[in-house]
Amino acid sequence: MNVRRAPQLRRLTERQLLEGLRDGLISLTRDGTLVPTIGGGTANTSPIFTLVPNVSGIAPSAANTKSDGTGTIATDIFKAFTAGTNGSFVAKARFSAVATVAATSTGATVGRVFVSSKTSGATTGGTDTFALGEVALPVTVADSSSAPTNVFEVPINFPIPAGWTILVTNHAAPQANTSWQTTVFGGDY
Repeated sequence: MNVRRAPQLRRLTERQLLEGLRDGLISLTRDGTLVPTIGGGTANTSPIFTLVPNVSGIAPSAANTKSDGTGTIATDIFKAFTAGTNGSFVAKARFSAVATVAATSTGATVGRVFVSSKTSGATTGGTDTFALGEVALPVTVADSSSAPTNVFEVPINFPIPAGWTILVTNHAAPQANTSWQTTVFGGDY
């Protein structure tokens, strides 16, 4: 068999390789490549990148005064993103003031972002739903004819497992004819 070395093992001597194999720090794959071993499994020797963009969002329509992620999906905590079948990388969540009537002001609130293993039903903060960040959302005149609105972002920059979700809440209920639309930017593996 022709044995190849993973790039991070190319500088090791033959003796170091043999000791690594003996001590379980290096493994030989089926195709004859020596690779580092971590925690009893083979380490990822190649970087992975997302394959398909995944951008989705929602406009929370009710208040949720809890900051721990407890709520009921689609009632007071809202699903903004669902990871793909091989998991996803999530870059950020963006809050934008929107209105259906010109020159209408949003209410001031706090926008919160959570990662969750739940896709529907009740969530429990700290058990199946975890806080990622929050941002102060000020009173903003949305749908203005003379002044653009600012967006507010919560950076995430984490991979999440297949089927997991990004959930969002507003501390205060939206004013009539307005909302803080949340868009999540990511990609599926």
